[in-house]
Amino acid sequence: MRTIRAIFHLQYADYLERVRSSTFLIVLAFIVFAGYFYTPMATSGYRTLSFGVEDARLWYRGVYNSAWIGAQVALWATVWLLIAGFFLVRNAIERDIRTGVGEIIATTPLTRSAYTLGKMLSNLATLLTMLAVVIVSTGLMQLLRGEYTTLEPWQLISPFLVTTLPTVAMVAALAVLFECIPFLRGTTGSVVYFFFSICLLTFSTLIGQTSGGSILDMIGLSQILQRMMMAIQVTFPHFVGEMNLGTSPSAGVPTTFVWQGIQWTGNLLIGRLLWLGLAFIIPAIAALFFSRFDPAKEKKARLAKQSSNVLDTDEIIEGQTTRNSTAAPVRLTSLTGQRNPGWNAPLRVLGGELRMLGKEVPWWWYIGALVWIILGFLLPYDIAYRFFLPIAWLWPLPIWSSLGNRERQRNTHQLVFASEAILGRQFPMHYLAGVIITLLAASGILARVLLAGNAAVGLVIVLGALFIPALALCFGVWTSGRRLFEMTYLALWYIGAINQTPAIDFMGVTREAIAMQVPAIFAGIAGILLILAVIGRRKQMQM
Repeated sequence: MRTIRAIFHLQYADYLERVRSSTFLIVLAFIVFAGYFYTPMATSGYRTLSFGVEDARLWYRGVYNSAWIGAQVALWATVWLLIAGFFLVRNAIERDIRTGVGEIIATTPLTRSAYTLGKMLSNLATLLTMLAVVIVSTGLMQLLRGEYTTLEPWQLISPFLVTTLPTVAMVAALAVLFECIPFLRGTTGSVVYFFFSICLLTFSTLIGQTSGGSILDMIGLSQILQRMMMAIQVTFPHFVGEMNLGTSPSAGVPTTFVWQGIQWTGNLLIGRLLWLGLAFIIPAIAALFFSRFDPAKEKKARLAKQSSNVLDTDEIIEGQTTRNSTAAPVRLTSLTGQRNPGWNAPLRVLGGELRMLGKEVPWWWYIGALVWIILGFLLPYDIAYRFFLPIAWLWPLPIWSSLGNRERQRNTHQLVFASEAILGRQFPMHYLAGVIITLLAASGILARVLLAGNAAVGLVIVLGALFIPALALCFGVWTSGRRLFEMTYLALWYIGAINQTPAIDFMGVTREAIAMQVPAIFAGIAGILLILAVIGRRKQMQM
């Protein structure tokens, strides 16, 4: 009973800290707006969940009754919470480490498994709060659209309970597991989980179009999609087309039909319950990797990295008595007497920023970066530019992620923010160092493009190099963390560059994006992001 109470209070305190933050309220507002956007009117000019040949005028969707709109928004909520939800809650243990609360917890009788279970329940409660807001807004959305104004509570809520709830529980559990495994705790874990979630989505949508669903489908989209497809084929026997789960322009109004929803059979429910049960087993697995805030159990590389970024404590305590038998007299110089630091001061600051950013990655990272540079230079032009540029600009993600938040993460913000002329001297060099690293990562491809005589494409690469560090710097300053940048950048990178969506292809790997001047637009957005970053840093300095 004492352990249960401890788990409850641990989960409850963590939950309250999250829901009282302004970030949580912003996320809730975004969820409501996104749900509104994902249920467009017939004359909106775009479509979301629909069936039909892409770019054709004839396409199908269900009438916005409780069954269809509940299933449609449940699909969107499942996808969104699968990816974004992980990044939103993956800071429970990290926050205890950063604030020192973990050291206090380590002195209590609370077991490792109880701690990881409490953190998983905290993650789950946070995500369920968001899901509850989505359900309420979905009911209001049905009334607002006005295509079918009779609310049927079970038809509206059941897709969320059967499909989204087990997925959310798995996300909450996996977030704890990734935090407990040292090499998955940082940026590497973000990249691994992002590609893992993309694989899950691909698998779920593929089997949703070919079978009645599978117990191996963790996120459960196939069960809804298959039954929607069957209903359309029954209603429109000559239907031959595709499923559209995302957002795309529509050339005409939809052909609608009345969908009665899903009959949740025992096999379907058992499959979802198994995933829900597995979610409560994962915290016990995570406890096996949990160090209980004991630095002796962390990897030596991580300890070495930490020690290289902080002051030598023993040297401070002993006053360098091991080096000098007597302490040298100390002379303090007023800052007002050092207004002219020298013509090369910006270069010294830039060099220091580059060295500190370089310490964010291990030695083998440089070998990989050199390989991508060489391959980008030696490979044929089209392959180097269209395929290796996105890969080269994924490699520096651990370095970009530290921009703007390094001072908070290293607990040096009180020293840094008190420095003279930080906004005019250190902050621009911080951003410029990020730009230089971005250009170095693409230097092989950039050289290949320039040698091919395509200066315009070279300019496109430079514009992309201006955007990425600006995005990282702005999000790092305002969130004091790296998760929002990693989530946003990975989404832009995958949808824009890998899937070659011209509208957000800031790298310009598609000819359509260059013709639309998308890289130039994102370079303009970079300027706005830098202004916001300066405002955020000034606000931090005044706190």
